[in-house]
Amino acid sequence: MKKIFIFGFVGLFVMGITQQTFAQAPVAADASALASIQFPVKELGNCKNQAACRAYCDNSSYIKECVEFGREHGLMTEEQAMMAEKYADVLAGQGPGGCKDEKTCRAYCADLSHADECLTFAEKYGLLSVPDLVQAKQVAKALRDGASMPGGCKDKDSCEAYCDDSAHADECLAFAEKAGLMSASDIAEAKKFLPLIKEGKMPGGCKNRTACEAYCKDDAHFSECVAFAESTGLISKEDAEIAKKVGGSGPGGCRSKAACEAYCNDSDHTQECFAFAKGKGILPAEKIKEIEDGMARLRMGMSQAPGEVVACLKEKLGSQTVGRIESGTLTPSLALGETVKTCFATFMPKVKEKMQQALSIATPEVKKCLEDKVGQENLNKIMNGEAPSPDAGDKVQACFAVMKEEGVKKLQDAMKQVPTEVRTCVQNKLGANIEEQIKNSEDSSIGVKIENAFKDCSKEFQGKMQQKIQSGLSQIPPEAKTCLEQKLGGSLEDKISSGAVDPSRIQALVGECMATNTPTGMPGTNGQIPSGTEIPEGQQMAPPAGMMDAACANFASVPDCSYVPAQFQEMCRQCKR
Repeated sequence: MKKIFIFGFVGLFVMGITQQTFAQAPVAADASALASIQFPVKELGNCKNQAACRAYCDNSSYIKECVEFGREHGLMTEEQAMMAEKYADVLAGQGPGGCKDEKTCRAYCADLSHADECLTFAEKYGLLSVPDLVQAKQVAKALRDGASMPGGCKDKDSCEAYCDDSAHADECLAFAEKAGLMSASDIAEAKKFLPLIKEGKMPGGCKNRTACEAYCKDDAHFSECVAFAESTGLISKEDAEIAKKVGGSGPGGCRSKAACEAYCNDSDHTQECFAFAKGKGILPAEKIKEIEDGMARLRMGMSQAPGEVVACLKEKLGSQTVGRIESGTLTPSLALGETVKTCFATFMPKVKEKMQQALSIATPEVKKCLEDKVGQENLNKIMNGEAPSPDAGDKVQACFAVMKEEGVKKLQDAMKQVPTEVRTCVQNKLGANIEEQIKNSEDSSIGVKIENAFKDCSKEFQGKMQQKIQSGLSQIPPEAKTCLEQKLGGSLEDKISSGAVDPSRIQALVGECMATNTPTGMPGTNGQIPSGTEIPEGQQMAPPAGMMDAACANFASVPDCSYVPAQFQEMCRQCKR
């Protein structure tokens, strides 16, 4: 039962007349600050020594001058100076009833007839917390309305002493109810226990809340107190069973339901609290499975979950919490487990579809990894939407992480091999930081998107190359075209338009055919490098004098100098400049 608190504020607002002034300086001030003072002190009435200055500042008329001097010379902390200034009128004898020190103020305000005056003063200077001020005003109002203090008590100490005696419980409770010091529920609870208190049936015979709490904090009395709480309806049968399983204290040493909930609601303690609840058998088996299922699903990785599930989880839990569970640094609580279950159950068809898609695009290495580490039976269950064990969830994530690493390596190799035009096209479609996308993507289909981008860009590039080749090959000599069709085994136009032949192979074949059909005017070297007599020292290969125009005419039909034999490419480039 709550104790009646009335005028405990009287000792809070008076620090003593001289305790905030120069008189206290020898104790609170730094010795060097005192040593720096030159006597006489003009600001303090020309006091000639420390004793004289102390006497000067003992006069409350000079409180402001003394506080200012103490602040400027480091004799008082800023907090002390502000406190002294705040209560300057008290120190000047302007406190309630003209009191000017703790003794006289306490004596004056201990008289309940001065309650209103003292409360007004306490409120003005913020000497009471809001709840205490409200409570004190309620007492004052009850007295004005004709109520009498229990047993005629006059102050806080005498009232507490009187009401601590269970023989006076009815009288004190009636006053508390009339003054509005207790809520209706607290009044009802107190009335419920009054008979037990009077009959000595409380745990250990305790007679008030303080004594009962002290008794029941002792682990030796734990069973007795739990049984009492259950029998009186303070806790439910279910809570009593949990309390018995927990014992005297819970995670972090918590000893009450409120304290344990506060401790375990802190995400830093979730792992500890889950392990404790599981170990003590507090949570039902189905709830433990629900929590572990949620943990396992998230630890498989967000890349294996549909976008709808990812959005649901992040909306309800926050990205940071999801990330901590996914990395294994946070175990979901019961509430988190229920949230995960709800998000996955809502989109279960898409969960199955996404897992099937992820496995369909998995590389042979990833599939083998999953079969070896997870097992085909467990893999089939996951494919059907069942939650894996936490350990299996970690293994699934590890296997798919390998696919990401492989994807980065394959991408790097592919980007090196493809033409510049294809590389630029892919980057335009996916962004320049494709490697980071693979590493950080929560979408297992990122590989498919990249593959499709390469296919589209390669097809686009091939189409442009085919047009370029068709345009160029229409100008090559008939002999070279016949040679090319013989090597390709069919119509040149059909092969190019159908894409049956890679453009780079056509380029190589054109080079071969041009080599066997040397343009008119070129030295007949049968593909060999000309001898020294044919190429003057220090010069590039050139046709005989007067034949440059004729030689260049032979290259006019060549779409690109890379199509001609190597020994003629430099001349071709000169002609095309």
